[in-house]
Amino acid sequence: MSIGAGTGLLFLLRWFWWRINAYAEITAMIVSFLASLYFQFADLPGWSPHLKLIAGVATTTVAWLVVALIGPRTDMQVLTRFYQLIRPQGPGWNAIRAQAGPLPDDAETDNIPRALLNIFVGCLSVYALLFGVGYGLYSNYPLAFAMISVGIAGIAFLVRRVTGTPAD
Repeated sequence: MSIGAGTGLLFLLRWFWWRINAYAEITAMIVSFLASLYFQFADLPGWSPHLKLIAGVATTTVAWLVVALIGPRTDMQVLTRFYQLIRPQGPGWNAIRAQAGPLPDDAETDNIPRALLNIFVGCLSVYALLFGVGYGLYSNYPLAFAMISVGIAGIAFLVRRVTGTPAD
């Protein structure tokens, strides 16, 4: 768990802030790995495992934030094209949105609470499917069926939201 500590926020914020680029992501992965090694093997008397984890998250977050703010920027044409194709939401993309110009249905799609709900449902669906397969492998079929049903329902919910298919 400590090896990836501090990268989760980066991977989520990537969709809400244009400054997070490959350099920031690579920095986060390398620093989180090195920080986890340090906090695992360094002689730090009085440091509990959860304190070491928090320190690793803080170290990684500071490192990728510095790289995102002062490191090389992604080419504006690449960002504009990405914005036009994906339409990431939130105020972190305002500079790119202004560069790209208004798209026909921007006002309808830029909704942070809706995006966060989609993230939550997506994570819930993935974990439900993973646990469902695990329960099935251990012959706990009622729980396997329940978990897989939750996962499929979550995916159906997301597909309807993305494609704009109205609920029945």
